[in-house]
Amino acid sequence: MLSFSELGSGPALVLLHAFPLDRTLYRDVVAPLAACGWRVITPDLPGFGDSEESVGSIEDSAVAVALLLNQLGENSAVIGGCSMGGYVALSFAAQFPDRTAALVLIDTKASNDGAQALAQRERVAQQVLAAGSTAALAVTLPESMYSPTTLLQRPDLSEWLRDTARRQRPEAVAAAQRAMAARAEQFAALRALRKPLLCIRGTDDRTATAADHAAMAEAVVDAVDVQVPDAGHLLPIERPEAFVELVGEFLRTVRAPSC
Repeated sequence: MLSFSELGSGPALVLLHAFPLDRTLYRDVVAPLAACGWRVITPDLPGFGDSEESVGSIEDSAVAVALLLNQLGENSAVIGGCSMGGYVALSFAAQFPDRTAALVLIDTKASNDGAQALAQRERVAQQVLAAGSTAALAVTLPESMYSPTTLLQRPDLSEWLRDTARRQRPEAVAAAQRAMAARAEQFAALRALRKPLLCIRGTDDRTATAADHAAMAEAVVDAVDVQVPDAGHLLPIERPEAFVELVGEFLRTVRAPSC
């Protein structure tokens, strides 16, 4: 089973992390969301963090999340995911629509990869396997994933990002890149979704564009699309206060918890 942390009581909120990280991406938002009456569950996706399961497909990762909910006695949950975690959240909604109370998609996209992205994923997979290390990948991550504001004002977050990426197993990183390359396009699943959707991204995100998020929101009847300034691809740790405010407001439309 997946390794995970949880805090709080009430309806379940699952938050799935980005590549190549782990559940500590949500370290600054779990407690305030739990304080609003939610059982906040943050797994390490297969192969990452303390989860030792091998990385298979994105669809397999979504099944692992469903099995974790079974273990925790939760029939349904609000499913949120950032970047790679968003791909898993979309797959969860496609495979388990009745178990999806709502979706929170963070700095992600429902489309699959173009030729350039596919080639880059394979280059990264081969690089980390050949090196037997994620160190070279880790060095480049802050500049590619953070906003200029984060890079200037929060050097501690750059060090956290590099350290977290360096801790990941090269085999898991390579397998995840190949799983993301093979993922399915999910607009059909979004159009079939009859649950609320929050799309939220940093305005400086160079990976998931405003057009990507608008396309997801347009596919769902009950959708909100929000842009957060001075954030890049890792909104939950770059702008945790804004994340909690926006996600908390959205969750109150799903269920009225204690605050």
